[in-house]
Amino acid sequence: VLRRLVTLITQLAKELSNKGVLKRQAENINQAAKKFMEENERLKRLLKNYGKEEEHVLEAENKKLEEDKEKLKIELKKAS
Repeated sequence: VLRRLVTLITQLAKELSNKGVLKRQAENINQAAKKFMEENERLKRLLKNYGKEEEHVLEAENKKLEEDKEKLKIELKKAS
C-alpha cells in the first residue's frame, strides 16, 4: 500500500510539474501572438499611410508634368 501511495504521489508531482510547464508555454505563446497582432496592425497603418503619401507625390508629379506640357505647347507655338 505504501509503495502504491508513493507511486501515485510521484505521478501526481510529475503531472503538476508538467501542468506548470504547459501553462508557462501557453502564456508565452499568448504574449507572442499579441505582439505579432500589434505588429501586424502597425504595419497595416504604415502601409495605409504610405499609400496616401504616395498618392500625394503622384498628384504633385502629375501637376508638374501638366505645367511642363503647357509650357512646351507655348514654346512650340512660338517656334512655329
